[in-house]
Amino acid sequence: MKIDIKQNPVIKFFLTLIGGIFASKNKKQVFSNIFSLSLLQITNYIFPFITIPYLIRVLGTDNFGLVMFSQAFIQYFIIFVDFGMEYTITREISVNRYNRKKVAEIFNAVMIIKVIIFLISLIVLTAVIFSFKRLNNNWDLHIITFGMVIGQMMFPVWLFQGIEKMKYITIVNVIAKAIFTCLIFFIVKRPSDILVVAFLNSLGYIIAGIISLIIALRIIKFKLYIPPFSAIKGYFMQAKDVFISNFGISLYMTSTPFILGLTTGRNDVVGFYSIAEKTVRGIRYVVSPVTQALFPYLSSKFRANDVKNSIKTLLKLSVYLLPVLLFLMLFLDIFTVWITKILAGSDNYNIIINIRIISVILIIGTLNNIWGILGMVNLRLEKYFRNYVLIGGVFNVSICIFLTYNFLDLGASISIVATELILFILISKKMKQLYSYA
Repeated sequence: MKIDIKQNPVIKFFLTLIGGIFASKNKKQVFSNIFSLSLLQITNYIFPFITIPYLIRVLGTDNFGLVMFSQAFIQYFIIFVDFGMEYTITREISVNRYNRKKVAEIFNAVMIIKVIIFLISLIVLTAVIFSFKRLNNNWDLHIITFGMVIGQMMFPVWLFQGIEKMKYITIVNVIAKAIFTCLIFFIVKRPSDILVVAFLNSLGYIIAGIISLIIALRIIKFKLYIPPFSAIKGYFMQAKDVFISNFGISLYMTSTPFILGLTTGRNDVVGFYSIAEKTVRGIRYVVSPVTQALFPYLSSKFRANDVKNSIKTLLKLSVYLLPVLLFLMLFLDIFTVWITKILAGSDNYNIIINIRIISVILIIGTLNNIWGILGMVNLRLEKYFRNYVLIGGVFNVSICIFLTYNFLDLGASISIVATELILFILISKKMKQLYSYA
């Protein structure tokens, strides 16, 4: 009996979605962006992940946990300096990519906004560090780690993603961060080298940011100037809702290890949780380049007055990715002990349990990204997404304090999964409602 696989509903969804996307003249560009974004994700997440086993053995669990605590603290400022522009400005540039004058205005306005936010961040950082003993004890570590914010400020990923030319900055980013990752193995030799680790991580961000900024100016070929205040204010206000959403996300992604460190006062449990969270996140980003590369494409295709067809497209994408996510989750659960031995040097019980708990967000978190970022943001429903993420963030902070106080790192893992589930329920309910009324 001959079976036509094209009749399989999952395959039909896949063929319909991919056929619609890649039948266009830009199919090579989309594939190129996916490949470039994949390399970019490897650089940003896999390279630091590679150093984890070495750093745990050289620095020790406590110092490694302290590095993770510092990075979680500085991540707040990275989110602040990004200000949600990686999505809203990507969308604006994607729509206006053939209007060089408009792209120049957007670029200059965004860079001015980022510089102002960076200066505010520096003032806030100094005030916070010297106001709290837990942070003041390692002020030098936090100041050096803040260099990551400088690099993030200069790195115009939103510009290159908007014009769909990711390969330029991807090459620079990969080379720069690969070099500084390798230097960790050559330079870091003892527990007291904790500041060296922070310096090399920050320097990788800064060098990549500087070179990428130079490439942007050479490729786009426009001069730096100060746009009208109305334009600067307009792009700032556009990004406001997504920034609040990102801040809400940070209340459970970034805040979880930060709260864990503050609540317990123990760097080792921060290390246990961070290893597990980074393991799951690293595997999750196997599919992240696909959704990122589709963002500018869907920005030009989705329309607020065509919600039904837009939701159908998101459903097709979700159905296609679901088997991949299930496979990744199963793979992670089967090889958890082996992965833990490689990373931590032993089959640490806490890390194993944390990984298995957090692995659930491979599915839930990715679906939240598809329906929240690709869906709601592109349909200009940022306010709904913002509100849902804030609800999730407040929920996480509330239960995370209680759970980490009583169950340490395991409580942190439970908290982040529960929060992703709450967010998934809220987004699904809203999208179902929109589809019914469309």
